[in-house]
Amino acid sequence: MRVMSPARRWWRIARVRALEGAPRARSRYAEERGSTLPLVFGFALLALAVVLVVVSASSLYLERKRLLDLADGAALNAADAWAISDAVADAGGVRVEAEHRAMREAAEEYLAQIGPTDVALVAVESRDGTSATVRLRGVWRAPVSSGLLPIEVEVEVESTARSVFHVPTEPG
Repeated sequence: MRVMSPARRWWRIARVRALEGAPRARSRYAEERGSTLPLVFGFALLALAVVLVVVSASSLYLERKRLLDLADGAALNAADAWAISDAVADAGGVRVEAEHRAMREAAEEYLAQIGPTDVALVAVESRDGTSATVRLRGVWRAPVSSGLLPIEVEVEVESTARSVFHVPTEPG
């Protein structure tokens, strides 16, 4: 009679049971069914939506900054649209009051030189004659259009510039 070690005996019993179709020990996750594919697909869709929103928000910010730069340049041009005949002397010194028509023409000329076709000059105002306030309007279009993001948004910016006129004093 041959003596069998306990480990060998255990392996032989396990093999016989497996061959006979004896029920195996079940893991605690054996009854769960499903797939991770819908979860992965959902997270990929969420990540894509976040990327689209960030890209669109960045594009809108850059469009607003571009319009603000144009408005700054047009306001500077409009504020400097005065002639020496526009100078007015008063008790506080000499100041310049430019005509509204000249300010508007200077702003339009600046925008024509720069050449943006999608920008409209809304208003050119001067509250005190020495400063010019220019308001521009443009249309922003989303880089990637979808149901989540609007296709077009109107953007309006305003910039103010002031013309300073100094008369040198004579050394006495």
